[in-house]
Amino acid sequence: MTGLDRGGAATAAGYRVRPVEPEDAQALGEVHVQVWHEAYAGVFSQDHLDGLDPVEFTARWRAWTLDPAAQLRTLRVALAPSGRVVGFAIAGPSRDLDAPVADELYAINLLAAHHGSGVADLLLAAVLPGPK
Repeated sequence: MTGLDRGGAATAAGYRVRPVEPEDAQALGEVHVQVWHEAYAGVFSQDHLDGLDPVEFTARWRAWTLDPAAQLRTLRVALAPSGRVVGFAIAGPSRDLDAPVADELYAINLLAAHHGSGVADLLLAAVLPGPK
């Protein structure tokens, strides 16, 4: 499978990507913490990872979805074929004054069980759709 058809494979498998809604905050908070545990084990101390609180991450996601300033950012959620939240991506205006492009990928996170599915390609295309 090439990088060019991975998003299509994810769509065919039933994955979907859509804008984040306030109702997604709890699932996103839980996924955000789980992704950190999966991605950063051995990078950050286990004490640090164990201290990550899904409730705090939920509050952060809820604030992002309700903040009018968030309109400057693109927030997308990835759903597995079951409808479960499995990842997210955030993009927005570049924070560098001399940036070569106007938009910047702030984060793209996906649960490890869904790596290789092509859903990350869908997320990336949804937040940074390419030249206009």
